[in-house]
Order: sequence, then C-alpha cells, then structure tokens
Amino acid sequence: MLGYGSHAHAMTPETLEAQADHVVGEMDRLGISRAAIMGHSVGGAVAMLLAARHPGRVEAVVNVEGNVTLADAFWSAKVAAMSRPDAEALLEGFRSDVPGWISGQKMEPTAQRVAWARRMFDAQPASSVQALARAVVTATSSPGYLRMLEGVLDSGIPVHMMAGERSRSGWAAPEAFLRRAASFTIQPRVGHMMPLEDPEAFLSLVASRVG
Repeated sequence: MLGYGSHAHAMTPETLEAQADHVVGEMDRLGISRAAIMGHSVGGAVAMLLAARHPGRVEAVVNVEGNVTLADAFWSAKVAAMSRPDAEALLEGFRSDVPGWISGQKMEPTAQRVAWARRMFDAQPASSVQALARAVVTATSSPGYLRMLEGVLDSGIPVHMMAGERSRSGWAAPEAFLRRAASFTIQPRVGHMMPLEDPEAFLSLVASRVG
C-alpha cells in the first residue's frame, strides 16, 4: 500500500478508498485485469472497498478479520490519537524486541517468524502507520461504511470471511453479516496474526476457498 514497503517514500493518503484505488493501479501496472483480493485486518477493509469501487476487477474477496466496525479498529484508534513521537517510540519498541512482540501475540518466536516480523516492521514508517490508523477510524465510524460492506456482500462477488480460533471472539463482525458471506472459516489454534502463526495452513484455507 502507499506509504509501505517499496512505496514507503510515497505520501500515505488520508482515506482507505485511496488505498483501494492504489491497489487497482498496481494491478494495472502488473497487467492483472481481475484477481481474488485477500486482505488481513486493515487490509480486509481495503479489499472490501476495492470490491465496492471496482467490482469488475474482483473475482472474489478473502476478508481475514478485516475491520468491520469501529470496535475492530481499537488499536488504530489508539495509534491515531498518539503524538508522532509517541507513535515513533511505539514502533521502535516493537523493532527493538521483535521476539518479545511475537511472544506477546502468544506465538513461539521462531527464527522464521522473527525474520518475517522484522521485515514487516521495517516496511512501515510510523508516519504511514499513523496516517492509515486515522483513515481506518474515519472509515469505520462513517454511517455509510456498513452499507458499503453490505453492498459488496449482495453484489454477487464471493466474499469469504476468515478468523482465527483464538481471536474470533474479539472480531466485531456481526453473525448476520457472516451468514451472508460465501463462506466463513475459522482457522484452528491461531489468533489474529494467523498468516504469521501458521502460514501453510492459512494459505491452504485461502486456496480451498478461491483456488
């Protein structure tokens, strides 16, 4: 996304809609006309917005504990309200003790997980994290946000919802919402960071839904 990884030099936009449009721009750059779009957490919100704004580009959506309500954005709300020095300090604390951060997620800090998480933190400047957090709060607090999500569910685009067994109870996606999805899958024995905790099982579940 803009502001992250190879796009870290770019200004992070103020809205999630702009991030969704950017993903479509990346699809254009790569020559991809249609794709199954998978998004995790904030990325789940971006994936749904992409489907709402560019339905012709989307074969299916895999929404992995994506932000559905403001209640899901509690961490974003915390970061959004911080001063820039406090946000910098928060991320620097994670970077300086990646094994500790992984342990805090109730995972064993294996060498592979540490390497992946270190790359993740190195790819996200505090300015981008804070700008995205504010965009998430703005989006999920809007009365039209849930209507947008419902519109995607009713659009004919298959929407596959996924959650971790340990984190499902903390995900604010309404049961009625989940029943309207093409599928709802709970990955066993993992929490919110399921792609990091058990990536092989995670990818297998995604492939079984959209493969």
